Amino acid sequence: NNEKAIILIEIQTDFDRDFPLRLIEYSVRFMLKYHIKVIPFVLVLRKTNLATGIYENDILTFRYSAFRFWEKESRDYLDEISIYPFLPLMKDGEDVLEEIERKITYNTDISREEKSDLLTSMAIFAGFKNRDLAIQLIKRRRDIMMESPTYEILREEFGKEALQEGMQKGLQQGLQQGLQQGLQQGLQQGLQQ
Repeated sequence: NNEKAIILIEIQTDFDRDFPLRLIEYSVRFMLKYHIKVIPFVLVLRKTNLATGIYENDILTFRYSAFRFWEKESRDYLDEISIYPFLPLMKDGEDVLEEIERKITYNTDISREEKSDLLTSMAIFAGFKNRDLAIQLIKRRRDIMMESPTYEILREEFGKEALQEGMQKGLQQGLQQGLQQGLQQGLQQGLQQ
């Protein structure tokens, strides 16, 4: 109806009790800044009873739209390529994962870069529901996923963490060995005197 509005889209992995208050704050900030209607919309990734679409207390009532992935039938979205990464979060999402993986991999209408991003995102979201499912997907399609900037960022970040963890363990082991050797040498010297 040609009415200007701001669609405020938030994504919540874990929906906590304070989130609706933050959503109210975000909505009010946009309303004050732009003086137009704000439509708050939340994509809720993990199952929760807290994402009701309404927040009420003694002072105010606030309504927002909540798209609860776990309530949606995955098969209803098989023709929506942009939704593919989220399918593992939906009802029976595990059952369509291999089908969607093939649809992405063998689709000639999308670029290799898009395929890598879709598969990487899908593996991440599959991991929210079932770690083994994500591992299987990564093993099967790692060759394509490696081309995704997201995959590269994750690999770099995890590599840094692993390196730091390894250095800390190595340093601790080195210190322990050094202390033990120092004690042994000290004891030997003390006994020789």
